Amino acid sequence: MTERDVHALRAEALATLAEATRAANDVPDVESALGHLTAATQGVLGNKEAHLRPGGLRAGERQCVVSGIFLITPNRQHHLLAAEHGFPPAQHRLRIPLDLGHPGWVAQR
Repeated sequence: MTERDVHALRAEALATLAEATRAANDVPDVESALGHLTAATQGVLGNKEAHLRPGGLRAGERQCVVSGIFLITPNRQHHLLAAEHGFPPAQHRLRIPLDLGHPGWVAQR
């Protein structure tokens, strides 16, 4: 696997986010605006070809590229998945208990 040039990645990420921000300014609601930003991250982060390398995935794993934002509900009981891309339709507006899993660990910080 080749290393990504950090400076090139930074420049690409900033240009992509600037374009997404301009697009986000033209939509009427917050979730659509956030959706432009979460979609943009898929273009610059991660290695979407990792699964093509021998040994790139363990037995039983599959390649999955998703993005979204977890918002904390006003009652601080759940994370709410919003502006998601690549998640199954059944997970639209997914609610996860605030103390569960990785999102919960982040919320505790």
